[in-house]
Amino acid sequence: MVGLNDIKVGLMPFLKLNNRFVLEDACTGHSLLSKNWRAGDQESQSTFEMYIGFLTEHPEPVPVSILNEEMVEKAPFLKPLLAEGIRSYIHYPLQNSDGILGILELASPVPNQLNFEVMSRLEPAVPLLSLALLKTRENFTDKIEKLIKEKFTALQPSVEWKFAETAWEHLRSNENESAILTCNVAFNNVYPLYGAVDTRNSSVERNLALQKDLKEHLLLVDHLLDQLQTLVQLPLLEGLKFKNQNIQLSIQDAMIPEDEVRIHEFLENEVEPVFRHLQKSNTRTKECVDHYFNIVHDINGQLYHFHKEYEETLAAINKAVLDYLEKEEDAVQKSYPHYFEKYRTDGVEYNIYIGQSIAPDHPFDLLYLKNLRLWQIKSMAEVARINHMLLPSLKVPLQTTQLILIHSQPIAISFRRDERRFDVEGSYNIRYETMKKRIDKVRVKDTEERLTQIGKIAIVYSNMKDAQEYVQYIEFLQNKNVLRPGIEWLELEELQGVKGLKALRVDVNLEN
Repeated sequence: MVGLNDIKVGLMPFLKLNNRFVLEDACTGHSLLSKNWRAGDQESQSTFEMYIGFLTEHPEPVPVSILNEEMVEKAPFLKPLLAEGIRSYIHYPLQNSDGILGILELASPVPNQLNFEVMSRLEPAVPLLSLALLKTRENFTDKIEKLIKEKFTALQPSVEWKFAETAWEHLRSNENESAILTCNVAFNNVYPLYGAVDTRNSSVERNLALQKDLKEHLLLVDHLLDQLQTLVQLPLLEGLKFKNQNIQLSIQDAMIPEDEVRIHEFLENEVEPVFRHLQKSNTRTKECVDHYFNIVHDINGQLYHFHKEYEETLAAINKAVLDYLEKEEDAVQKSYPHYFEKYRTDGVEYNIYIGQSIAPDHPFDLLYLKNLRLWQIKSMAEVARINHMLLPSLKVPLQTTQLILIHSQPIAISFRRDERRFDVEGSYNIRYETMKKRIDKVRVKDTEERLTQIGKIAIVYSNMKDAQEYVQYIEFLQNKNVLRPGIEWLELEELQGVKGLKALRVDVNLEN
């Protein structure tokens, strides 16, 4: 293309990770200038960063017609070329709208051989070479993302950079697939915030719905047994009817988990085998048994009506809460990047972690933590109001309670690959996890009253200084008419492994 045979050609893609250029051995090997640079080598890294700085200031193509000591003093990274006997050199950065994609190089041992005229002959190749370098960068990004999804999980942007660094370290080391499992993704000195929106009496309501459906099922069995006895003479049917009626009586007023197991065993092991036999062996009974099994197998039918209503109600509440939290999360994330993890139980629980190690490029200040704490109380009040507004449209009158745990000391968290989520590190921090697991059903000291109550926000603390900080937020929200006047100061019963817990409790203005 340039009409010269005794020249060397180099091409180096520039790869980007977390919006910064990274040194990659597979790319430097095709370059004249950087073929001896190695990822992980401090001197190579320093030279590479100096080179990137030079390109940022001078992104235009340049022919170095005479490469000598004087030129090396101006651009020290050219020194290896001079040592190899290169005396003229073309340095051609390839770019697109996002910036530099890589470098095309031409080198010759003859002074003045490479000049502006030769450089102009490269123009037709520039678009194709730029496309190739862009494809290399995209392939690198795809490999990182694939590794993250395979070995970690779908990640939030606030911590994705850390996983990208870990994945790149793994790719760069050329180690086997299992090596990445030893890499620890951790964040130190982060402040935790925990909140739980629990559906009050959800297990009781679930049990009640199941009881109603099973009553329907047993009644259906009863009717079918009456029909069958008019069609066939089989004493066993009378025995099944007697047992079926006894079970109906036993769950008339209440049902315990053991009853559920007993009923399912009765239906599957005693009733259905008889019905199946009559379905196949007797043409007179086949039609009514077919009708029974059609009803049983219709998951949207009458035998699953109450349980379906319960599940739909729980799903509606959880969806409303999650939709609200996700919408709010987009807003609060803008104040300072943090990790926000939500998960469903019979309600919604969440963990928030905020600190310098999660966002190393954003100077951290405790005001961002205070901002999140105020937001947490305000958002819990809104969750209570959302549930209150939903009540008229719910098929089952389920209501929520709101709980916050204060923990003022920073902790360390690391990624648990088995559960694909973050968890606390160190024995001291385990107490925080223990409290989270045990406070959901804690009672007020010397009473049978649960701390969490419908229409209220409960805030658990162990340090009076923390409580005083939260009182300021509460008073502010009371002034805004988000919360009702008054604060309850409560002592809590002792829990296994956790002592000295206290709580604040405030009423939400549900009509606001």
